Amino acid sequence: AVASALDELKNLRRDLFKVQHRHQVAFPIWLDYDWVGLIEEWALESDWPSLCSNTSLDEGDLVRILRRTLDFLSQIPHIPHISAEVKQTARLAIALIDRFPVNESIDSQSSKSASSSTDSLDADPSAPSTPISSESEQDVQLNN
Repeated sequence: AVASALDELKNLRRDLFKVQHRHQVAFPIWLDYDWVGLIEEWALESDWPSLCSNTSLDEGDLVRILRRTLDFLSQIPHIPHISAEVKQTARLAIALIDRFPVNESIDSQSSKSASSSTDSLDADPSAPSTPISSESEQDVQLNN
């Protein structure tokens, strides 16, 4: 299924390149086959040790590739004039890929609360708890 989809994309890429050239649009159209199998394997719920053993990539590089894929997929539902089916497929792919260690939290619900509590732990305790709203308040704080 992935190979046939990539073949279709290859043809679409060629057509898009022709249109871009005709209208003097210089925007890259990347189509990378190298990592598709790894991303698909992960989306099909392969376990992490198996995925890592099937590549020469370092674990950190693999996580980065999968996170970049998630970033790309997360933008698709916000594209205007795109079919509901494509948007739903992107959401499904996100749900399949976004799991530990790609998503650092074991439970995605706890990751939301964990990130907000982590933010408060990372905050500088000497920093003001509310934003400074005027120059006079800044001057007072700087003089203290």
